[in-house]
Amino acid sequence: MVQNSERSSLTETVETIVEASQQGDETTVSEISDAVGRTSHLTAILFAASLSATPLSGVPGLSTVCGLIIATCAAQALLGRKKIWLPGFLRRKKVPNKRLGDALAWLGKGAAYLDGATQTRFRPLVRGAARKMLLSLFLIGGLMMPILEFIPFSASIVAGTIAFFSAALLTRDGLWVAWGMGLIGLAATGAVWAF
Repeated sequence: MVQNSERSSLTETVETIVEASQQGDETTVSEISDAVGRTSHLTAILFAASLSATPLSGVPGLSTVCGLIIATCAAQALLGRKKIWLPGFLRRKKVPNKRLGDALAWLGKGAAYLDGATQTRFRPLVRGAARKMLLSLFLIGGLMMPILEFIPFSASIVAGTIAFFSAALLTRDGLWVAWGMGLIGLAATGAVWAF
């Protein structure tokens, strides 16, 4: 799946990972990465962020692993690297297939909705400087997640935000980027007024 060509089907991505996770009791990050394809940084970021935003985030250390994957892929995308590279200690991490299956079932519904609700529009918000800004935020957010894992729900909130924006980039829907920025602005304004 190539990130710079046509729009990606999120449903197909989830189905590919489901097929890869049907053997044995556990699936490694390496197997998931190979199933997704080693050329799409955004797909890897979206999947890692989405997993960390599901109940699967209750697995100890998962938010840390997902955060490091997000940060690594975002950095490589910013540097223009064509293929995904993950260090061995991340590729060897394992996820229980039962819990992974539950998370994928949940993600499948979200992916089907996004495939139908998104379209290519407002392209300046998903390429060039805007894309680099979002990738930079993914990098920062990913690096924060190992620390936030110790604060209940905080890593999942960051992961959910990254998943939202990475889905917008992957489907090339700048309107979703605009909505997301608007919601963050409203939340920040509300927080300022509250304090």
